[in-house]
Amino acid sequence: MHRRSTRLLLLSLLLLALLTAGARLYLIPAASMACGYSAKVMATAVFASGRDPNSVQSIDLAGGDLAPIEKFTTPVVHHDTQSVTTSSLGGLVKRTAQYHPTQGATLLPRGTPLLSSSSSTSPSPDTPQSFSPANPSRDQLWPRGNQVEIPHLPALEAVVAEAFAEPNPEKPRRTRALIIARNGRIIAERYGPNFDVSSRLPGWSMTKSVINALVGILIHQNKLTLEDASLLPEWTTTPDDPRADITLDQLLRMSSGLEFDETYSNPLSDVTTMLFRKGNTATFASHKPLLHPPGTDWSYASGTTNIISRIVRLTLADDATYHAFPKTELFTPLGMTTAVIERDYAGNFVGSSFMIATARDWARFGLLYLNDGLTPAGTRLLPEGWTKYSRTPAPAAPNERYAAHFWLRLRPPSNDDPDKTPAAPLPPDTFHMAGHEGQYLTLIPSEHLLILRLGLTRYPKSWNQEKFAANILSALAKNPE
Repeated sequence: MHRRSTRLLLLSLLLLALLTAGARLYLIPAASMACGYSAKVMATAVFASGRDPNSVQSIDLAGGDLAPIEKFTTPVVHHDTQSVTTSSLGGLVKRTAQYHPTQGATLLPRGTPLLSSSSSTSPSPDTPQSFSPANPSRDQLWPRGNQVEIPHLPALEAVVAEAFAEPNPEKPRRTRALIIARNGRIIAERYGPNFDVSSRLPGWSMTKSVINALVGILIHQNKLTLEDASLLPEWTTTPDDPRADITLDQLLRMSSGLEFDETYSNPLSDVTTMLFRKGNTATFASHKPLLHPPGTDWSYASGTTNIISRIVRLTLADDATYHAFPKTELFTPLGMTTAVIERDYAGNFVGSSFMIATARDWARFGLLYLNDGLTPAGTRLLPEGWTKYSRTPAPAAPNERYAAHFWLRLRPPSNDDPDKTPAAPLPPDTFHMAGHEGQYLTLIPSEHLLILRLGLTRYPKSWNQEKFAANILSALAKNPE
């Protein structure tokens, strides 16, 4: 009997050890990631976009790629410190994100005290103070100002209305903002319930294309070249480190050869760990080993963009210059008064994923590429021909789907989707910005056309951006301006 009791005790201790190890290796890290996601999304939505926390909790944080883990997180909004603390596992795991008017929401490492910041709230994007003297008057037509004159185009209006319909309520589209601009002016604009012209919305991976622009500006200023290599100190510490051969061009084309797991449904993948568990996104990505010779293998990786963001930081004189750079060199010249690229705790711009702006400001950015790098005032920000480079297929990309931080063809829906093919072929010069949960900015230079769609679409089959763009072209053929 004594021997049997001893055996049961040992088995119980072994089981306890296994459960403890499992909690340390998976459960607690997964809960930390989920809490980080919840805190960051809530902080941006409440303090940057002015949204109701209950709506964010019941819609934005209900399900998605990270379900069911994020359903077990409890975010608490602290208006006095403009922060959100999210807990899980009965309070065992807690994460905090804090908002600053000029920096956006920053996810703090576990156990880190709140950042010192201004207690004032950021002005509404639609208030006069959001238009600085350096920008054109708000009374001018978009893009130089904030006025629009929408023409009556019945065929186009029907396509726009359909974009806000919900043909399958169980798999909603949730279109939140839509802008169509042609020949430099907005010809259609509409917003979903509880969103309007002043709503700042996240672009998720559309931010990658903004990093493309920052690199283009530095190249135009002769501070970088596409052929630059030996880009990071940790890649040149030892003389035989193969990562030193990676060029800036290969990074922009997602062909660095670095290891990186871009699986959002895995709470412990590289991308979820980088964005929602680590305080230094760029360092996490830059320490990944090389799996393939640079330039030989294409792999879409958010870590790549955050490496580029750090390269931009190292290129500029100091951190003050770096943190001001997007606003002074890109946003202000374009009149983008509401745009902010949010930072990680180490001060890096999270260029892979975290930029917010109103729909009109996102569209202003797209217009820069339709105008081959010129501002509405005619000032050149990007090198001549940069748009052509940005939409030239990456040599290693399969089926010429990707260029230089822009998509040429969006991810096709699964084979059982009857709408997997656009209603009509798009012009060959079409290229796209694309982000998580259905953020798209489609650019067609030959048509002088820009199509922006922002939303919360968790089911890929619920929205087909390429088909939507083809329908817009058909509508414009019926109702030319």
